[in-house]
Amino acid sequence: MPVASEMIGIALVIFSLITFFTVILPKYLSTIVELFAKTSAENVARQLSALITVSASSPYVIEIDYIPSREVTYKVSLFGRNLKIIPQFKVGYAEKGSSIQTFPIDLGSYESENVNHFHLEKRGDEYVFHSTKE
Repeated sequence: MPVASEMIGIALVIFSLITFFTVILPKYLSTIVELFAKTSAENVARQLSALITVSASSPYVIEIDYIPSREVTYKVSLFGRNLKIIPQFKVGYAEKGSSIQTFPIDLGSYESENVNHFHLEKRGDEYVFHSTKE
């Protein structure tokens, strides 16, 4: 009988490893990849640039709030028609690069650090852009 119990133990270990590598591990890896994709500097800069561009086409009052992540903070710089985003990750293997995007209107100069909530407001031809920590 010791051979049968060893076979059952081996089968359970094999089943556990197959379940781990085919179900559990891919789920966690996809969550991590999704987090980095949503919070990357390039993606956040693109989204903000697109939102600023869309607000320029609105003839009326428009208010836009954008929060890419509550966990990740950014350094944001507006200068002329350019937007520079630098994520402030504390993880060594995460993307640390900055991203610069352009948009069609001049919002002036603005700079802020450790923010993750971006607010854009347009009333007529006047724009107000500010950011805060959520």
